[in-house]
Amino acid sequence: MVVDAEILHMTIEKIPNGAGYRIDARLRASAAMPAPLRILICRPNGRLGNALFLTPLLREIETTFPGAEVDILTAYPQAPEIFCEFANVRTLHQLPRLGVRHPLQMLAVFLRAREAVYDLIIDPCRKSRSARFWAWSMRGHRKVGFVSKSWISGLIANIAAQEAPPHMGHHPVYLFRHAVKDEAHQSEGAIPLLDIHLTDAERRFGIQKIQQFCGAARRDGPLISVFANATGEKRLPATWWESMFINLIEALPGARILEIVPAEGGARLRQHTGYFSTSLRRMAAVISATDCFVSGDCGVMHLAASTGTPTIGLFTVTDPALYEPYGANNTGLRIDEDSPARVADRIVRHIHTKIA
Repeated sequence: MVVDAEILHMTIEKIPNGAGYRIDARLRASAAMPAPLRILICRPNGRLGNALFLTPLLREIETTFPGAEVDILTAYPQAPEIFCEFANVRTLHQLPRLGVRHPLQMLAVFLRAREAVYDLIIDPCRKSRSARFWAWSMRGHRKVGFVSKSWISGLIANIAAQEAPPHMGHHPVYLFRHAVKDEAHQSEGAIPLLDIHLTDAERRFGIQKIQQFCGAARRDGPLISVFANATGEKRLPATWWESMFINLIEALPGARILEIVPAEGGARLRQHTGYFSTSLRRMAAVISATDCFVSGDCGVMHLAASTGTPTIGLFTVTDPALYEPYGANNTGLRIDEDSPARVADRIVRHIHTKIA
């Protein structure tokens, strides 16, 4: 590892309950350490939501270091669709999703990524050994991540995670602000929202599709896009969704439901119109043309939030504080003890309060 950084205002103190040590290091741009021009983000994860959680960090980097170029190491297969409209993203180091089954592809990505020497390498994860390994292995002048005593260290700045905000989408920006930004540029403002930068043409495409489904006539009620799928215990039964929407439509006469059909194919809400696309951006464009979006906790929920569409996430086994769609018109509802009728009532109240 190449190290030529000047570390200012470093303090080290023991974290209670045996959690290791807090290292508070501000890395200040100076003549000895200019503002970073080449940045690598290491997030070797294959999930949609975790890829989308990098978009606020990219926006923060663009604001703070507008001349910087960013490379991203990712295992999400459709990452190019997420990051293609970010002007500061230069290269995606694309890992195979199941890397242990493709060792030669993993080695090829490793060697290609190590060809560059980065000014800054960011491990934005609190508990990912793979992200820490990749950040540790790459060539860079400065490496930052959350402090941990349980896996590879070797980073210049290790920031304590105990004081970070709970939401997973906030962690990368919190880390960046506390480890990298010059004191003169420290920001305590709102963390940027998820955003995949849909183009005007993409949004027009979404509107055209909605007109095909619903007609161009003025609607009496809201058009609600729905993704009724999720993984494991987060997946609500199709009968639950149908019961909930019966109650919702009774409370919102004229409301229409548009199902975003899962990539595996096969609509789950067969009584309602469905839209299917293997393209994330087309799916996002259609969601952006609806009045609001409802789903369980899943990656498509975060995709909807990234379009600016008011998004309602329904949570049963996961914690909304960690994963809810954040933003002024978004919310996460804990529903594990609610009936479908009660959930419909809560959704209707949110629509009247935030969307009407």
